[in-house]
Amino acid sequence: MTLPPWAITLLIIGAFAPLEYFFPRITGRPSIKGRLVAVMVIGAISLVTLSLLNGQLQQVLVPLFLQIKLFSLSKLEIPSPLLFLAGFLLIDLIQYTMHLVSHKVTVLWRMHAIHHADEHVTAASSLLHHPLELIVAYGMILCLYVILGIPILIIAIYGLVNAVHSVFCHANIALPAKLDTALRLLIVTPDMHRTHHSIRMDEGNSNFGQVFTIWDRLFGTYVAHPTTGESALIMGLPEGEKPKTFSFSGLLLLPFARR
Repeated sequence: MTLPPWAITLLIIGAFAPLEYFFPRITGRPSIKGRLVAVMVIGAISLVTLSLLNGQLQQVLVPLFLQIKLFSLSKLEIPSPLLFLAGFLLIDLIQYTMHLVSHKVTVLWRMHAIHHADEHVTAASSLLHHPLELIVAYGMILCLYVILGIPILIIAIYGLVNAVHSVFCHANIALPAKLDTALRLLIVTPDMHRTHHSIRMDEGNSNFGQVFTIWDRLFGTYVAHPTTGESALIMGLPEGEKPKTFSFSGLLLLPFARR
């Protein structure tokens, strides 16, 4: 029996929980049980909303986007391994670009800011996305997938890899320095992504990579370490952008709050 995506995500988060307990990067934090409940409720609402709308969105959007299809990656006459690599990298570039745009365009940032509201980033924080953000991002990314003709199989494999990696890079785990240095030559590590959650927006507007670090390095958005050092990093939103309460209702209303 195939597990639904939400069940797979929860299993991955559960697998990282012991590592966060025994090998935390940031220690001495206050209890986050209440915050965890809010994160999980928002995650559940977002996943259910997207699951319910998934079929309808595809039925409406795919035929529309096919009319402006540019070319089909799957029809390129190149060896299958090279086609897979090209498709995988193209999807990751799309994800990087979408993440960057969500920080630069005000209306998208208001939806995305909920993800940065968590001041105690853990593996579960990978679920913290506003349902409106997921729907809008899904539509925009689906558009690019269709007009670029990216094969379904590559999209599915990337989705699975991204689900695992998203939990990993949000996890509050301390990797050995040498391992972190080696891994971030290729993929985003927890320390690298944690810098992206810095309360300082000059650091928060960096490290947009989803899986690979190549795009941040190539486009000048890579920041190796926060100015405070990883262990003393303060995460969250600046004053004036924080939700009134870190509850599922406060977070759901955050995009509509006056600022």
